[in-house]
Amino acid sequence: ANGAAAVFAQRPVADCEVPLVVVNNLAARVSHIAGEFFGHPSHHIDCVAVTGTNGKTSVAHFTAELAVELGLRAGFMGTTGWGVLGDTAVGSADGVVAAATALQPATLTTADAVSLQERLHQLRADGVELVALELSSHALQQHRGDALGGDVALFTNLSRDHLDYHDSMAEYGAAKARLFEFPSLRGVALNADDEFGASLAQTLVVRSDQNIQSPRQSRPVLRLVSDKPNPDASSLQAERSEQAYDNTSQLLRISCLTSSGFGLNWELSTPWGTVALSSQVIGERCWYRLYPL
Repeated sequence: ANGAAAVFAQRPVADCEVPLVVVNNLAARVSHIAGEFFGHPSHHIDCVAVTGTNGKTSVAHFTAELAVELGLRAGFMGTTGWGVLGDTAVGSADGVVAAATALQPATLTTADAVSLQERLHQLRADGVELVALELSSHALQQHRGDALGGDVALFTNLSRDHLDYHDSMAEYGAAKARLFEFPSLRGVALNADDEFGASLAQTLVVRSDQNIQSPRQSRPVLRLVSDKPNPDASSLQAERSEQAYDNTSQLLRISCLTSSGFGLNWELSTPWGTVALSSQVIGERCWYRLYPL
């Protein structure tokens, strides 16, 4: 009655008037089915996926904004909406015409598996070259993004949240960690001052060593960021991960961080040298939302 040409179902359905395909564990396969239907759009766009308890929206939006500044046509998908960043919608308030980024509203941080692929398909059709998107723990555990061809994965932090859905912090962390199992990843950025982030770095080192079968195979670039001048257990663990990860890892350190009503100033020490940086973002701990950039 609603115009469906076929039905995918977990179990047989009586009196189905269109072709019926019964799929075991359907929920875990919807992303791949939708990806195939829409031509796997994420395989043709650079995808930056962000997960973590706090800061996902900021990090994803900043990433898309930076891509625009670099001359790329960029998309954003997250809590505050989805669409092409920089496209404007003209509105009027008190007789004054104003332009604002024309994001479509979103009801979930991460859309359902079919909508996610459909929106990526539309962004690709709109000429988007890079999309930054949020992947929540719910979405990761429910396999909504399994067919996503993620190029870069970012982790912000892990703190107590969503324990009404996840049975424990361990299960919550395991859901977040699924993002870093995506085989398409070419880069990873982790908050090494977060206990779970440092642990995740160690896991990635072990997994990478197991998966690399020959010198010709590549592993994702692992970027670890810390603002600890005197390494604690977490950042020392990050340093060991950095050393174990061969020459494809980069441990970046934040120092001389100052905060004022005008924004943040800090120094970033990298394998390539030290640079002074500033941002108009207010709040000392907000540098965690800037480090992946």
